[in-house]
Amino acid sequence: MQGSWWTTLLLLSLLLSAVLPADGLWWLVPWALQLNMTYTARPTNISAPFSSPRLIGNPGARGGSNAIRWSTGEARRYCGAVPWPVRRQRIMCEKFPRATTKVREGANLGIQECQHQFKHRLWNCSTSDVSVLQRLLSIRSRETAFLHAIVSAGVAYGVARACSTGELQECSCSKAKNKPPPGAESGGGEWEWGGCSHNIRYGDTMSKEFMDANEVAADDTGLMNLHNNEAGRKAIKTHMKVTCKCHGVSGSCATMVCWESMPSFRKVGDIIMAKYHGATYVKINKKGSRLRQRNKRHKRPTAEDVVYLDDSPDYCQADLAKGSYGTQGRRCNRTSAGVDGCQLLCCNRDFVSREETTEESCNCKFKWCCEVTCKKCKKKELVNYCK
Repeated sequence: MQGSWWTTLLLLSLLLSAVLPADGLWWLVPWALQLNMTYTARPTNISAPFSSPRLIGNPGARGGSNAIRWSTGEARRYCGAVPWPVRRQRIMCEKFPRATTKVREGANLGIQECQHQFKHRLWNCSTSDVSVLQRLLSIRSRETAFLHAIVSAGVAYGVARACSTGELQECSCSKAKNKPPPGAESGGGEWEWGGCSHNIRYGDTMSKEFMDANEVAADDTGLMNLHNNEAGRKAIKTHMKVTCKCHGVSGSCATMVCWESMPSFRKVGDIIMAKYHGATYVKINKKGSRLRQRNKRHKRPTAEDVVYLDDSPDYCQADLAKGSYGTQGRRCNRTSAGVDGCQLLCCNRDFVSREETTEESCNCKFKWCCEVTCKKCKKKELVNYCK
């Protein structure tokens, strides 16, 4: 049943791509969303559980201690099930199949963060029907721009994290830097790069391979998508955090060991969401070589800003051809004046209130050792839905 669902989804994606302009997310979104249905990190016909892999390498080597060796046949079966838009991507998949599973997980992470950031908004990043989402992607709006940025960031994040946890053979912790960490030289003691820094460089490379390869920099759509893909990655790269730990006798700081780590992906989502709110409305220049702001009085977008070419559709009314489900039936907060409030979310339409009974854990007690037991309590609450 699951295989049939996946096959249907891919065929639908390919049929739609024949009639609508495609971009780098068209094939990646359905592929990533399959993880929400059933997670299989290796090919489905491989019976060995993922928790008992064939281990290679050793800590401190190029690949981590948890890296898995794939046979050529396993890699070809796994990679052959995906409709790669660019041949180079299939070659990369067969060469680095384990890293490719992290590309997929990272894309899924980006979609989940999109749904968190927009859960109370008119457009809520719904993926219930992939064909509707793909229609939305054909409109070069703020929302499409955000999706490109957050998914691109998710791919880089997922791969970089896997490098540092030793799950990949082809990468490990980030290499030590030559320059000292901030404040190290003024500390008076010696310092060194140590620990295990997140390998954002390798994550960035894999994100470019799988997000940028299908984009054409010769037209405005391609330039927009490439710009937003990079903006998403920069939300991680420019917010890397340096953590240092002192080592010495009696609490002294004779030696300071430092490493770099990525911010939480929730913070990455917040950064990109802020860029979404300040997104720049752009157009292609006369030479057709780059994007520029439509209003010259507005600031020129930087490489970290999100840009868009088209106005957003009306998300108040259902229009599946434009990727909008409307807000009818959406749950709202009647006492809120914010975006989740009934007035805004229902687009000044009326809403209906009804009493619903939910079940939740209550009267929890700790039992030695080590168990927590809870009772189930029923709770009645008044819930509001847009008409």
